[in-house]
Amino acid sequence: MGFATLLIWLSGHWQLLSAVGIALYVSVLLVHINRVVGRIPSVEPKPYYDEEEKTVFAEQDRLGQWSIKIPSTPDKKADHLAQLRASKIRRFFESFEVPFPQTISAEFSMMDFVNRWEDNPSTRKLFASEFLEASGDDREAPRRELDLPNGIAQAVRLLWQMRAPEYLLTEKVVDAVVSTIRADDRDDTPSSFDVTEYPTIKLERAISPADDRFPWVAVIESGRASRYVEEISRQKGQFGIAIAIGAGRRVLPLGACTSGVGLQGSTGGMIRLGDDEFLATCAHVLSKTCMSIALRGLSTNSGEKPDAALLSQSNPCFKAGSYRISCRPAAESEIEAHIMNSISVHKTGANDHSRLGRVRNRAHGFKMNGVYHRFPHLEIIPELTQAGPVVLPLWDRAFSREGDSGSWVVSKTPGLWLGMVVGGDQFFLSTFAADAEPLLCYFSLMYRFETRQTAYPVESYMFDY
Repeated sequence: MGFATLLIWLSGHWQLLSAVGIALYVSVLLVHINRVVGRIPSVEPKPYYDEEEKTVFAEQDRLGQWSIKIPSTPDKKADHLAQLRASKIRRFFESFEVPFPQTISAEFSMMDFVNRWEDNPSTRKLFASEFLEASGDDREAPRRELDLPNGIAQAVRLLWQMRAPEYLLTEKVVDAVVSTIRADDRDDTPSSFDVTEYPTIKLERAISPADDRFPWVAVIESGRASRYVEEISRQKGQFGIAIAIGAGRRVLPLGACTSGVGLQGSTGGMIRLGDDEFLATCAHVLSKTCMSIALRGLSTNSGEKPDAALLSQSNPCFKAGSYRISCRPAAESEIEAHIMNSISVHKTGANDHSRLGRVRNRAHGFKMNGVYHRFPHLEIIPELTQAGPVVLPLWDRAFSREGDSGSWVVSKTPGLWLGMVVGGDQFFLSTFAADAEPLLCYFSLMYRFETRQTAYPVESYMFDY
């Protein structure tokens, strides 16, 4: 009787049962899709144990785990090798009679120091020379001649990396990769460089390093690593930092303009240099025929320029935000705090797409749009939430999309500017943003050396649209 009653009840509630069944099926399907799509990038890094290193490292990202090629170095040796590179950089500046600080800490104000650089023949010669540590020995590679924008950007990058030994040692790895690829090129002209050979090189922190080991890893992402991994392995005692290999991925510009048609891009803020005010965006966003450019820093294979530009406020394409808020570039300790504590960041710009993200690491080199970028950058990933087996949001997780180039990355801390969006990977999972303080120093020096002005006030404002 009980079974018959159950059948009668089920026959009278078949619509409810169908709805429950469909809901369960859709839930299982969404969880499956979420696991496939959502595990890249992870909500939190998934560690794995490296038997050779006896150290736990973070999982690289959706593209796979690191493969450690060179193990970590004792702290003392790492500090010694970092100081050797710092001494070379200091001698490089002093050889052109350009003053250089004897000590640099994470709180060192680059802007206060570069404002002391005078526009004289010695400084111009510094900006015309390239600094590059050669691959295979401890000598400097032959210097190439740089134009003023490239030379200023290189000087800013060299000064920036002096702030921390991990920056110095990662830059040493980038120099080794670049010089190795250059040495293999038959033609010695910059235009001959095969940019497709250049990898993305990032700085990651080991999760649980041994007490006496340098707790940083230089991660090389490339699909063609064999060309330089062998050379780097022969020099493993010279780097002072663990080196890992990860799968390669493409980095794409997030918007471009061609002769005023198909405008895609944003202006996330404004920079004031002396009495002049400019809108800031990416150089690749602007067409070659744009008549509103005040300063343009589009990178080239032979140089260092950031992908950034300043526009006059009277330009016909980009408008300032409804409100401007005074902001300052984040100090090194503040960026480190954002990385270590997963502090939320967001974008300011004219586009509606906005999502919270977090700073994952520093990018020391990546290729985009046929150019190899060495200016200091941050890698931003979307902020995700784990809800049981599901990662939220379910869809549209990207921190940046097409048209976001030129947006500014700012902290939830009021008035703190971290960087400007330049590009992102083909999965829209990582965003690369030019570091705010080096970028502001670059614009300041370019403006001063082109206008022949002395030191002047430099201010930055984020837009609220």
